[in-house]
Formats: sequence, C-alpha cells, structure tokens
Amino acid sequence: MKAAGERTSLLGRQGGDKEDPTLRWRILFYVNVFFSCVSFSIILPSLQPYLSRNGASAYFYGSTVAIYSVGEMIGAILFGKVYERMTVYSKTGAKATLLMCIAFGIVGSFMYVIGDVVTSPWTIFWGRALQGLWTGGKQVVEQTYLSETAPADRVTELTTEQTYL
Repeated sequence: MKAAGERTSLLGRQGGDKEDPTLRWRILFYVNVFFSCVSFSIILPSLQPYLSRNGASAYFYGSTVAIYSVGEMIGAILFGKVYERMTVYSKTGAKATLLMCIAFGIVGSFMYVIGDVVTSPWTIFWGRALQGLWTGGKQVVEQTYLSETAPADRVTELTTEQTYL
C-alpha cells in the first residue's frame, strides 16, 4: 500500500519496486495511441484540400470524414471478437490481434499517402476506413488486455489512463 502523498511514476515504479509487468505493453500502447491521434487530428485539416486536388466533392469529403468513425465502430466489434477467439486458443492473442490492427493502420496510411499518385479520392476514402478499423480495434485490444493482466488494484487507473491519453 502506498504511503500518503507517494506517487507511482509514469513507468509504473515506486522507489525500490520491481519492474511493472505491464510496462512494455503500456509503452507500446502509448506509441499506438499517439499514432491514432495523429491519424485523426492532424490528418483531418489536410483532408479537404487533399480530396479537392483529386476532384472530390464536398459530399465526398463528408463521407470520408464519417467513414473513419464507422471504421472505428466496426473495428472495435471485429477485433474484439478476434481477440476473444485468439485468447481462447493462444496466449499470444493480444499481441497477434494488436499486430493485425497495426497492419490495417499501416495499409490505410499508405493508401492515404499514395492518394495523390493514384489521383483517386476512393483510395483516400478506403485508406481512412482502414485507419478507422485500426483505431477502433486497438482501443478494444488495449483496454481488454490491461483489464485482464494489470494488478487488480491498478485496473481502473491503467484503463482510465489509456482512455484519456
């Protein structure tokens, strides 16, 4: 039990404590959250001019913005189910599912980048959809993994930290 005023460091350690077993995963999660935020917030202002150069209408722009959120919803359901099935058959279910999510994000980001080369707004649209699948899936995998593996007295703290990061 912590003494009054004593805080755990960002890396999950206190004075003489052993290394936090969730540390490596949490660092990966933080990096993944950073790229998810970049995928949404930094790309959003550049999306309209990017689509305009490729001949997209204002309606198509709205659809491209919306498909990201639709992808997040589908990704959360899809990868939640994949995670559930994979953990039944393997101890590496979280890792494998998270890597699948990241693969979707890489492909989606690549599609977004090559949108000007291909000169098709549909490439950008489907790239955003894949990025949405990635962020929806990773949110479910990270939250579930932390809630299953973190010490019981830190579950709320760690899952909340992931949510609001």
